[in-house]
Amino acid sequence: MADAGRATDTVVERPTAPAAGGSLHGGDDGASSPPSRPPARGDGHGPRHLARRTDRPARDGRSERGGRASRAQRRAARRAARVAAGRPPRRGREVLRVGAAWVLVAPLAAWLAVRASGVGAGTWIETVIVLTPFAAAGSVAAMAVVAALRVRPALLAAAATCVGFGLVVAPLFVPGPRPSSPPTGPTLRVMTVNVQFGLADAERVVRLVRDREVAVLGVEELTPAFDEALREAGLDALLPYDHVEAVGGAEGTGLYSRYPVRPVDDGIAGRHRSPTALVAVPGAPPVQVSVVHPVPPVGDRSRGSWRATFRSLPRPGDEPLPVDGPAHPGDAEASERVHLLLGDFNATVDQPTMRALLDDGYVDAAGAVGRGWRMTWRFPHTPPLAIDHVLVDDATAVRSVEVHRVAGSDHRAVVATVRFPGA
Repeated sequence: MADAGRATDTVVERPTAPAAGGSLHGGDDGASSPPSRPPARGDGHGPRHLARRTDRPARDGRSERGGRASRAQRRAARRAARVAAGRPPRRGREVLRVGAAWVLVAPLAAWLAVRASGVGAGTWIETVIVLTPFAAAGSVAAMAVVAALRVRPALLAAAATCVGFGLVVAPLFVPGPRPSSPPTGPTLRVMTVNVQFGLADAERVVRLVRDREVAVLGVEELTPAFDEALREAGLDALLPYDHVEAVGGAEGTGLYSRYPVRPVDDGIAGRHRSPTALVAVPGAPPVQVSVVHPVPPVGDRSRGSWRATFRSLPRPGDEPLPVDGPAHPGDAEASERVHLLLGDFNATVDQPTMRALLDDGYVDAAGAVGRGWRMTWRFPHTPPLAIDHVLVDDATAVRSVEVHRVAGSDHRAVVATVRFPGA
């Protein structure tokens, strides 16, 4: 009883982990063998593998077998979590994202296909296709948005559309081919200006003629009053020869020249006048100049008249047009004539009708020097367009093109420096 007050120490024996291949009660001889070296990690038989629990429920995207869940299972788990949190399922957002990407790309791709193929000539499509440069700029913005949306197929389509638009608008910025045989004749400047029903500043027009040393001038929407104002401002002293058909409204047109002119019976169709004449430029073959102004193609009837004017315009290589007055050497030789078209064409190079005219032997002067992007007309609340042109035949070289503002007119004057073949 002497030990009753003394604290007793209790020793609890803990079972030792069995050796590899042994049991919880040791081997047959009752002695436990020393622990063996654990296998290398990743061989599928180490302690980390044996310690995995397979009776736990799946949690945080892991499957019941303890392995990593498939991508579909993880998406389903996240979707369920979003629904439980009161947020819309991501599936709906994915549909919106993909749909928005294709809504941006598909219309621009269709626009490019129409522009490249020329589909819609003579229809309302040809009226709106003039906005192609703006659609090309929009394709770049659309590609940036689609890239942010991360829709790979739509992004590839957007990139291809941008490349296609780049090929279409490149001729507006890149100079075109030069004549195969460099011309050796005289160099002079020609100018065209639409004076908007005769409301433009006549003194400004005459000042441009004087300062830029213009030798041939075409004026559209020429009224009798504006013709008189030009002469009062001193145009007769600069360009003493003319072939003028001045009438009221937008139908009048005039041709003024530094050199003698002889009117030609052109037979150009359309409501607006289109005076044509042979200009006797020293050192050059007879230069056949037409000042043209087709009606705007804004309705079915006007579009038909517009196309009729284009179809009736003289082409290089056509039979020579009869000249009013006595015969002149070279009148019967169409191959010796130089062809020149000036005016407000109410058309851009994106329209199939205009491109058909260029394919018949003409070159747009602005495009020849890489300045086809310069806009020449703008009306309030409308985008600017390049509808005023100087067209030369493929035997004439274009040196430069300038665009000048004219007060009182919604058009800008286009001045081109050209060199004709030698006589």
